[in-house]
Amino acid sequence: MLAESPVAAEAFDKLTAEIEARQHTLAQVRRARQLTQAVIGTNLDMDQSAVSRLEHRSDILLSTLRSFIQATGGDLHLIATYPDSPPVSLQIGPTPADTGNQRQREATIAPRGRR
Repeated sequence: MLAESPVAAEAFDKLTAEIEARQHTLAQVRRARQLTQAVIGTNLDMDQSAVSRLEHRSDILLSTLRSFIQATGGDLHLIATYPDSPPVSLQIGPTPADTGNQRQREATIAPRGRR
């Protein structure tokens, strides 16, 4: 379909280029923030070589990614997109409501002598 419309194909190519221009590696984010691996390491309580390894991993825990982004001065937001519905913003970690429910569960299952 896009091949049939040069205008649509051009718009698609432009949008694709814009999306690709916004995709960055952790090292690119760090450099854009004018930070060294040593500074990030200090913020994350790890040495420079560990930060280098982290920047080159292809698989990373969300908690580690969040810590890295926070060490660069940012906040991590995850958004899931679906072709048939609006984007969904995902909460990382417990929500305040979950924390209250966890305390209630802990109180409920605590041994009788500890209540």
